[in-house]
Amino acid sequence: GLCWQDRDWGRFPPEQVLTWIEDLHSAGARRLIISGGEPTLDPSLEDYVRHARALGFTQVTLETNAIQCAKPGRAERLRDAGVTTAFVSLHSPDAETSDAITRAPGTHARTVKGAHALLSAGVPVKFNAVMTQEGLAHLAALPDFLHREFAPYGPLLRGLMLSYPTEPYDPSLAPSIVPEPATLRRSLRAALDRAFALGLTPEGLDGPCG
Repeated sequence: GLCWQDRDWGRFPPEQVLTWIEDLHSAGARRLIISGGEPTLDPSLEDYVRHARALGFTQVTLETNAIQCAKPGRAERLRDAGVTTAFVSLHSPDAETSDAITRAPGTHARTVKGAHALLSAGVPVKFNAVMTQEGLAHLAALPDFLHREFAPYGPLLRGLMLSYPTEPYDPSLAPSIVPEPATLRRSLRAALDRAFALGLTPEGLDGPCG
């Protein structure tokens, strides 16, 4: 519901994606973000990453829900291909709330498992939470949840991006997604206070999700 992309957004053959990566490198880019949809569903993903690194990209960030990364060996293959950071979407510490936000029951636990797999493989992870109306009640608890789950990985835990939702693909959903400002201020202040107290660097408010 919160994503600006429709599920029918275009699909392109691997040759086209590789050409885009080459074009970006020719234009001077040295940092690449691979996003989607969900990029880990593309069977050629590791090829894209390897190609980018071979061309000379120094950073390749993967924007993902991390669900596929929990499959045996997948996180290691992404690491070996050259992914330098995973930017993992996790919108609430509460599983039921998270699954309601993503409209995908059961995915909160699978995302957490995938993030553990990435970190265990040595891939740095930054988390992204889009601050939606339905998630505000639990927003302040998110830094503590991330700290409990992932602090043992030390500097591989790169912080928390807090994003304001863009207009969803279906504008009729906006009233149920876009947070009411006064409520957002209270929840955001509490979340930032906890993040700073725990040493979990907060970033954004105008990040990749708006």
